[in-house]
Amino acid sequence: MHFTKCDSVPMEPAQYRYDDNGRRIQQSPAEKPYIKYSFVNVSPLTITRVIVGIESRGYLIERVTDVGTFSHNVAIQNHKHEFPFGRFRGGMPIVRCVPLEVDFQGANPWHNPSPPPI
Repeated sequence: MHFTKCDSVPMEPAQYRYDDNGRRIQQSPAEKPYIKYSFVNVSPLTITRVIVGIESRGYLIERVTDVGTFSHNVAIQNHKHEFPFGRFRGGMPIVRCVPLEVDFQGANPWHNPSPPPI
């Protein structure tokens, strides 16, 4: 698999407006920080599950599992996974996505022989 995008997105505060009577009304809720990534399955086999490692500064900071039917040469766009609230003090880290484990339909799974350290 080949990652085409891997971004960390910071928390967005809730948006408010005031009505004609001066009451504050929430227009949109706060959005928790998240990782958004896209990838292409470059294997001739269909992927059924992938464990994605989120790496920052050379270390594994998070693991997310993505399950589905990911066919050969099909772009998987903008999958989104929330981070635990308050996990990163001082802003979101610069990240890189790394495949840690890949399950294939009708074949043996693949495990990354050299994953980033924890």
